[in-house]
Amino acid sequence: MTKEIIAKFVRDYKGVDLPGDLYAYLLVLEGIKTERSRLDQERRRIDSDYTKAKESWLLKLRALEERCPHPDTSFCADPSGNNDSYYVCTYCGKEL
Repeated sequence: MTKEIIAKFVRDYKGVDLPGDLYAYLLVLEGIKTERSRLDQERRRIDSDYTKAKESWLLKLRALEERCPHPDTSFCADPSGNNDSYYVCTYCGKEL
């Protein structure tokens, strides 16, 4: 804890048990700091799990697209009229 936090608590304190209340306040702050650290670790784990799951899904999708003979395609025109039009397989969704 910084001296500034303690000084602000003491300056704004209106109770009768300064040492006990300051100790309780510092415990609350430490608990919040610990919980935030735990939540940050959990977020990093979730991000990592999501990335791994997405990579696995993309590999499965690519394998499916490679197996597909693309028997039927649909034309997707570029709305601006440029040369960005393409065909997409109506079965697997791969852009051709």
